[in-house]
Amino acid sequence: MRYRDPCGQGAVEYVALLLVAGAVLALSAVALPAGITERVAAAVRTGLCTVGGDVCRGSEAAAAGLAPCVTSARSERQDTTADIAVVRLGGHGEWQLALRSDGQAVVTRLAQGDVGGTIGVGLTFSPASIGAEAEVALVAEYRDGQAWRFADARRAREFLRAAMRDASVREAREPDVRWRAAGAGAGAAALAGIAELVRAGVDASTEAAIGLRSDGDRRTLTFDLQVDDPHFAADLPGSPAAAGTQRSWTADVTWERGAARELVLRTATGGGGRVEEYSAALDLRDPANLAVARRLLAPGRSTPADLRALVERIRTAGAIERDGYAVSERRRGFSVGARLGVGFGLEHRRISAERRLVDAVTWIRGGPPRRRFDCLGA
Repeated sequence: MRYRDPCGQGAVEYVALLLVAGAVLALSAVALPAGITERVAAAVRTGLCTVGGDVCRGSEAAAAGLAPCVTSARSERQDTTADIAVVRLGGHGEWQLALRSDGQAVVTRLAQGDVGGTIGVGLTFSPASIGAEAEVALVAEYRDGQAWRFADARRAREFLRAAMRDASVREAREPDVRWRAAGAGAGAAALAGIAELVRAGVDASTEAAIGLRSDGDRRTLTFDLQVDDPHFAADLPGSPAAAGTQRSWTADVTWERGAARELVLRTATGGGGRVEEYSAALDLRDPANLAVARRLLAPGRSTPADLRALVERIRTAGAIERDGYAVSERRRGFSVGARLGVGFGLEHRRISAERRLVDAVTWIRGGPPRRRFDCLGA
């Protein structure tokens, strides 16, 4: 009897499968109509995805407890900040359109108001108008958000165009999701410049907020922390200052009809045209998962060991995801300032941003990494 290595046999069979798939694709490209060609190619890609052990279809993702991915998003944001003496007032508004891997689309409206104070010092040397200044700002924030879900992107775009022009359009349709949050922010900057020609310096900021999100019978308590790392920026005419690395951490606890449902921890790092997001979700409907989470959430009684137990429970019984997005941003606007006994400054910015999903990997209940081709395209 001749012995055959099962590992070698598997490799040979996989190579054969690739060759057959290539032959099918080549044949379909020259012999079949375009619509049929695309369906054949999709079927072959799904078959290869299945052989690789990845997440290939939306139904597989749903069975594993994975939510649909946001495959792309576009946003338009307006920021206005006024400094009068030591008082800072700000208003921020944003519209966003997000497309999901399940074919649905979500339109989001965000608003934020700031009130706080600034403390700064500055020096100016004449006649060259060379100046230097340092500033620290502390603000209290209020955030309000609404989101509307649509079955497809076309309906979402139609609603977005109408709602951006006419507030009564969005008021006439009840939002599917609503959330409110309160928080605080702090920022520090040290800048030097020559007249209004060149400005350079170091900038850093941080924000924290706690809020409540409502989605039908579900309620989610959210804590969010965001930090802009200290970074050097040079602002030249026609070339706005580059942003530094942004880091954020979010914790969500969701319950439905009084019963705990899910715990989600998220972290994100952005910079250089890319954002990496990690999320870890634990189903709290499982009594064992809920018991581990409750030990950590018990006020005044939790220990570092409880935190380690929760992390291990998420790793072995939850789902961890890593999403990579390519991002781009365009800024337009103006800023003016003056000092006549007291300082006055006004800044207005319009920010257009786009993000596109380029990588998605998941680890389910301690298993190996699996790519989410249901989001990337099988």
